[in-house]
Amino acid sequence: MRKGSRSSLMYTIIPMLGVTAVSFFALHHFMEHKYERWDQKSLGDPNKTTPTLEEEYEKMTKKIDLSKWEAKSVPGRDYKKEE
Repeated sequence: MRKGSRSSLMYTIIPMLGVTAVSFFALHHFMEHKYERWDQKSLGDPNKTTPTLEEEYEKMTKKIDLSKWEAKSVPGRDYKKEE
């Protein structure tokens, strides 16, 4: 190998590794704080319990009004009994 090509390669690899390392640590730093904020929002009050499925079902059924419900057929379909 020629000496010129070897040094040229080192002048290319070392800066590229440096930029990669600095970018990695910068992104790691910012993303770490982002996830800490998400954890604080999602965790919130440590004494708060998560609702059970039954409680969620009760809340949803209170919101839905089923008194006006009616069965409608799909247009374009003929549901005939086979004779």
